[in-house]
Amino acid sequence: MRLRSAVAALPLALSLLVTLSSPAPAASFNVLGGPAAPALPDVPRGPRIYKLPFPAGMSFRMCQGNGEGTHVGHGLYAWDFCMPIGTPVTASRGGTVKWLRQDFSEAGQGPAWGDKANYVVVDHGDGTSAMYMHLMHNGVRVQLGQQVQAGQLLAYSGNTGWSGGPHTHFMVMQSSSFDWYAQSLPVAFADVPGNGVPSDGDRVASGNAAIDPSLVLPPVQPRR
Repeated sequence: MRLRSAVAALPLALSLLVTLSSPAPAASFNVLGGPAAPALPDVPRGPRIYKLPFPAGMSFRMCQGNGEGTHVGHGLYAWDFCMPIGTPVTASRGGTVKWLRQDFSEAGQGPAWGDKANYVVVDHGDGTSAMYMHLMHNGVRVQLGQQVQAGQLLAYSGNTGWSGGPHTHFMVMQSSSFDWYAQSLPVAFADVPGNGVPSDGDRVASGNAAIDPSLVLPPVQPRR
């Protein structure tokens, strides 16, 4: 009996030995030098009730999409639209202005700049909110508690906070009663062809509402 038990246990012991002696898989890294973003889970994108966050007649390149570059963690489902400073930023969906800031005027690289961005957060009333970030200094055109409609001017695009150049960071997130930056959620745009989810490098044209031409600012000259 003892011999049979020893023989039966031999394959299990050999298997365990091979597992323990096998090298661990190499860690993957992204282009920024940190750990690569985890693969996006295959989850439904929900109803396509959002419009691109800029007026009809404008188109911009996506310079960072979902799960790309720095879009990890809370910002996993964010998009960056490369928009010149002073470009109108319009509501992707209607709601109530819950958070805003517009007193920052500078940008830099790294987490130390993460809470130095100008932003507007619109609560949709169903447990979700949209965040529009890196806005122009003193460029917000709405007030706290104000009701806004899809396509309404919220602010002007800028280059503030953790930013390597002028752009608008947009994401839909879980509504929070104590923080302006919360976990992002997967959504799709009604005015983006295909699956409604633009990727890095895509140029997308807005199907949002048009705005009064008088609200379009003249081009902002870059600092010398």
